[in-house]
Amino acid sequence: MKVSKFTLWEWFYKSAYLHKLFPEDIARNIHGFIDKEDVETLLKGKYNSTFLLKFSESIPGELTCAFKSCGEQNL
Repeated sequence: MKVSKFTLWEWFYKSAYLHKLFPEDIARNIHGFIDKEDVETLLKGKYNSTFLLKFSESIPGELTCAFKSCGEQNL
């Protein structure tokens, strides 16, 4: 298990604030806190250039974009 220098509440409040910044149609497309295996599962079988947004695991309040390119998923 990775040890984080951030508390759960810091992540929660910063992620909730970030979620409020986006219009509803964009915010509902943020996948939340998902790990690399879940990202790979979601992108498997999708077209190249398919992407998803998720909350960063290392920086509270930031987003990470994962995408599929040339048959492989990239983070």
